[in-house]
Amino acid sequence: MDHPFPKAIEILINAALAETRANPKHQLSHQRRREIYAAIRANTDQGVRNVLGWLAVITAKRVLPIFQEAFPEETLPQELLNTAIGVLRGQVDDDKAKEVQDLGYNASGHTWGYDEEEMPWTVDIAGKAAYHALKEARCQEPLQYLDRVHILGVVDMDSGELTEHPEPLAGEQFTDEELCENESSDAAGAAAVAFSCGAEGPWCDSERLGAFWVWWLKEAIPEAWETAYREKVT
Repeated sequence: MDHPFPKAIEILINAALAETRANPKHQLSHQRRREIYAAIRANTDQGVRNVLGWLAVITAKRVLPIFQEAFPEETLPQELLNTAIGVLRGQVDDDKAKEVQDLGYNASGHTWGYDEEEMPWTVDIAGKAAYHALKEARCQEPLQYLDRVHILGVVDMDSGELTEHPEPLAGEQFTDEELCENESSDAAGAAAVAFSCGAEGPWCDSERLGAFWVWWLKEAIPEAWETAYREKVT
């Protein structure tokens, strides 16, 4: 790397790799990702554009073809990523970026305007990764509001009745499969699920999930770091 990581970031990435490989389901915890995000923010040189924004864009681009192959006529996820790149390069003002983000918020919350039965689950989540990438390019902190998210219980699909948990399940305890459709998710979590799960629903293949997180830690983060330094404001 032309711009090596500070030791604090390198230590966290190595710890995350070890934890992900050791985890039976090869998951990467929200807490570890938040630590990595915080370390990147704290150790980036002055004048370097948003490393986390570039990381989110690179991550969402990884799964964008899942959406494009299913719905090639729907261009909004690509527009979300194009806008994110424009923000990171200082070519799109914040009013325009917010306008596009609002479009993404409404579309991603309503299966991009398609019937739910027509929209494979992972395709929907791949589009959501692009939406989160624009948020993060605009410096909205990923995984920021997990303490405000709770699951009260499980709804029976036939009766519609709620079976309550003994205690509400807090967002910090969610898997990415449970969190990926929530506003409090991050581009990485949504992309990991889109890459690893089947079209029918939120059950990730552990080997694919592990491969995704190894790619994210060993390739996506270094690429984002180098890209941000290459685009450094002088």
